[in-house]
Amino acid sequence: MTYSTDKPFTSLDAQLKMLKNRGMKIDNTDYARQVLLNNNYYSVINGYKDPFLRKDGAGEALKPEMFIHKTTFSDVYTLYGFDRDLRNIVLNYLLIFESRLKSIISYEFTQKFPDPYSYLNIVNYSNDIGDLSNVLKNLKNLSLKLNRGRNERYGKPSIIHYVQQHTHVPLWVLVNTLTFGEIQYLYDSLDQNLKEKVARDFSEYYKLHWKSSEKIDTGELKSLIIVANLFRNVCAHDERFYNYSLRTKIPKSLFSKYYVNNPMFDDLEKPVDLFALISLLALVLTRKQFKAMTYSINSLIEKSNYKLKSIGIGKVLDLMGFPEIQWREKIQVKSY
Repeated sequence: MTYSTDKPFTSLDAQLKMLKNRGMKIDNTDYARQVLLNNNYYSVINGYKDPFLRKDGAGEALKPEMFIHKTTFSDVYTLYGFDRDLRNIVLNYLLIFESRLKSIISYEFTQKFPDPYSYLNIVNYSNDIGDLSNVLKNLKNLSLKLNRGRNERYGKPSIIHYVQQHTHVPLWVLVNTLTFGEIQYLYDSLDQNLKEKVARDFSEYYKLHWKSSEKIDTGELKSLIIVANLFRNVCAHDERFYNYSLRTKIPKSLFSKYYVNNPMFDDLEKPVDLFALISLLALVLTRKQFKAMTYSINSLIEKSNYKLKSIGIGKVLDLMGFPEIQWREKIQVKSY
């Protein structure tokens, strides 16, 4: 049987020739060939070519595609590497938030419902009809994780240990096997009293580390979880990160009270982009952690600026939602 395709196999040399015909300069053919072999054309070129393409008056890429003057292969690969490193930096701090969220929820839930496997009992969750779908999804998630985790051949050692040595698996053990998305369902399933306790714990932590009098409420924490989870998914799948923005709407105006002068939360039409995520992480990180994250991002921006020849870093920052000038000052948090 034979198959036809409009995307046939293309050799590395043919790929490079096509790029040259579109106006890209390739200084080192052997290097470019190795980059495409080890990272593939789709990931590097198709993923990061857009800022380097010539556009028409409406901002659409010309057909056929042509690169702007002086675009080099190294330019595109620099943006690819910048995005990878940026994703790794931010992921590290998303994981800190995720870990704290798991710890606080499991502590507060178990304190209120200390009986073994109380997290599998539907009566221990919200009885609001609007939360029923989340509650059922959460119970399904927890049951599946528990059953898979205690499988003696393929399960999780921590869960198997608790089953064998302690006869039951506490929530603070099981919660470590949950994804961020599953944690979101767990939080959404909690009754209002527990949601307020979790939000209170985050508020106290925020006030302590930022010398602030502001209080993070349940609605704000829910929005933070939604934003962090969606960006976390992009990281988990190694997708393009620097210009990602949410289609999901959140009440951004709620967050303007936390910042001295942050343009993200004044423009209600502006999508929730990477600058918004970075801003919001201030609410769930210590001042030291937040400073370390923004310092690492700024260092990466400065390093990449020297390597981008055909476009300035300002164009990349704009696609990230970052103010080009003194972006770190725009995320300054209010404190007393």
